Amino acid sequence: MIPKLLAAVAVLLIHSVVLAQTRIGVHAGTNFSNVSWKQYSNKKSTKFLPGYQVGFTVTTPIKIYSRQLYIQPGISFSKKGFQQKL
Repeated sequence: MIPKLLAAVAVLLIHSVVLAQTRIGVHAGTNFSNVSWKQYSNKKSTKFLPGYQVGFTVTTPIKIYSRQLYIQPGISFSKKGFQQKL
């Protein structure tokens, strides 16, 4: 219990120090996915399926021995797939 509490306090202290330098970012784009394979020496054909991707990032500097290290966690969503002719 004590190590978790100390870790939470450390995170809050670090967060309050670097809050002014934190940057939030957004990224977006398109995907054109396709699949091809052979089954019993027959080539299967598919059509590409257009999709999209979107994500968010947070860039946070951390000071270690008078040097700055940047950490950039993020989350992304990407639509993928293909269309098969029957």
